[in-house]
Amino acid sequence: EPGVSSATPEVLLTIQDGMEAGHSMDQILEMVGLVAAGAVKVYMTDLKTPPNAASTVRKKKSSNPLIDKGAMRASVTHKVSIGPSEEGLE
Repeated sequence: EPGVSSATPEVLLTIQDGMEAGHSMDQILEMVGLVAAGAVKVYMTDLKTPPNAASTVRKKKSSNPLIDKGAMRASVTHKVSIGPSEEGLE
């Protein structure tokens, strides 16, 4: 949720720009999904707390608590659908 919330200004601008450009709602929602997924990836990359233990930093060569090999970050995507979400944020 914090990663998505951090994108609020960019999401609002994306919606405004999409409407001004005459894009369909589906196109705008797709663009918003890309912005939100990108913001989550940035949030994960920049996260520093809680800090990893010194032994963990030595093992994975990183102090970022959410990134080891980057597989979880790489798996972040978006899906535009109608109705309640089946997984992820609601």
